[in-house]
Amino acid sequence: MTVLLSALSLLLPPALLPQDAPPLTPPSELFRPEVVDHRRSQSSVKDQGHRGTCAAFSICGALETFPGVPTDLCEQLLYSTVKLHENDVDAWIRQIGGPLALKEGNALREYVPLFELVGTCHESVWPYDPRKAKAGPDVPEEIRRFLELTRIDTEQLRGLRDAAGKWGFAASDAEVLDETETRDIARLKELLRSGTLGIPVGYMVHGPSWSDVEKRPGVTIDPGMLEGFRERTPETVAAAEKVWLTYEGAHAICRAAGKDLVTELREGRWASGARYPQDDYGGHAVLIVGFDENGFLIKNSWGTDWADAGYCTVAYDYHRLYSQTALVLRAAKLRNPVLSPFETSARIRNGKWHLKLQPAPSALGEALSLSTWMEDLRDAAYEVVEYTLDVQGADGTWRTLASHASLAGPPDARTGALWTLSPLMAGQVSLAKRARVKARYGVDVLDANQPREARFVSERTFEWTPTSIRGATDL
Repeated sequence: MTVLLSALSLLLPPALLPQDAPPLTPPSELFRPEVVDHRRSQSSVKDQGHRGTCAAFSICGALETFPGVPTDLCEQLLYSTVKLHENDVDAWIRQIGGPLALKEGNALREYVPLFELVGTCHESVWPYDPRKAKAGPDVPEEIRRFLELTRIDTEQLRGLRDAAGKWGFAASDAEVLDETETRDIARLKELLRSGTLGIPVGYMVHGPSWSDVEKRPGVTIDPGMLEGFRERTPETVAAAEKVWLTYEGAHAICRAAGKDLVTELREGRWASGARYPQDDYGGHAVLIVGFDENGFLIKNSWGTDWADAGYCTVAYDYHRLYSQTALVLRAAKLRNPVLSPFETSARIRNGKWHLKLQPAPSALGEALSLSTWMEDLRDAAYEVVEYTLDVQGADGTWRTLASHASLAGPPDARTGALWTLSPLMAGQVSLAKRARVKARYGVDVLDANQPREARFVSERTFEWTPTSIRGATDL
């Protein structure tokens, strides 16, 4: 209705417009390009240093967007397990058989079985060191024992999972996209539009060009950072010296002729060629977190000094030409808690509890998701979390805004006890001077429809300044 009235407003004088009509949408707004931007839902930008751990960072980044998962997972545990035991993992899962030479870096697909069998832990268990890959002296013995074995079998991997691999995903909840599927821009857009907050993707890159991306908002990576281009004509084919055009020049020529450069390249009417020494080319994994009219918005793992505070746009033509594979995660899997009834109450009382705050996009504005996670190597078998949300006004007075009880899910399908505040309520929190949540952790839920009747064992209080929340945050 609003769109129709906006169109009529261009034709009718104001006196003839319906007097009770809703506010008119300006004509310029009717044709605005679609923008999906999930940066506010992301964990902080990490820095992998000069190591080939980009796939581990991109997958952990995607996993960190789910409720009940901390915003700082341990990339080191995952990467070291892959590197030390990838021969066995390949033999078990991919059934390739023969030995593989260990090398720096891994493809996204090689991590999927490790997340299924092991998972990863919180960064505090094994802090990432960008300078080396060996286990430091403070790494828990449970982890060291497995990583120092020369070979490892599936039972030993399960032991490592039980010792530290708390967060991961089931293979059934992960889909590895091949090159054709990855280059389907409409499909990736629909995933991002419908609630997927991050998609790990691998690109062919020219390392120095990516490293030298200008540090500013709005910077875009285009195909000219990888190759040069020329039209295939009898003259250019016969020429002894190949003259390559920039991407901008080639794109302009094709556009003037009503043609698409990528299609021309695929059908052989145009050619592309390397602009730099071959050793400077390689693969790199990043996390797609949105899109606009110019391309996909990506989160890199090269620190906040790169591009736009660690983010950048990859042009659609670059994605169509050089993306190689992607990983779609539908759900996170939290490992089963310790189920011993003799330990549950003590684990709840003594646990290292955290509250995760995560701005969440919605059709009506930005919501705010709250979820729970434990830093302990094994979770307590809590069944419900009761949240009470208070806000502080400018005069220093506190008032209760809302209260809610969330179930933690069965042992094999933990949820993080998610509570999502509506955009209206989230807006009230954002305007507060301070906010706090009192979380009570309970067991013995007899009726799922009456979670507040549980036996509550312990409680914690988390307080924060709303204006300081720039993205997903752990308290």
